Amino acid sequence: MITGLSAAITGMHRYSQMFDRAAEQVARSGMVSIETHPRYGSAFPPVNDPGAPADDSPIDGLVNMMIAQRMFLASIRVAQTGDEMADAALDMMR
Repeated sequence: MITGLSAAITGMHRYSQMFDRAAEQVARSGMVSIETHPRYGSAFPPVNDPGAPADDSPIDGLVNMMIAQRMFLASIRVAQTGDEMADAALDMMR
């Protein structure tokens, strides 16, 4: 039971980080390079790295956020089931 709870906590931590990375990906996808803006010229460095991979699509980020959310909820369910099993084991000992 402890192993299940440990796995659930590890999963929640992992998918929370995945959600954060996906949210950053969505936020980055809407940024444009200020050096291409005619008003500001080329005095500022670009926001997006031209050599960066093309996976900074907001759609990809949103899909990854949804996956992370569902996996986080599944990890919570694992923790709840482990707690219920521990309660049942304690009830059997009484």
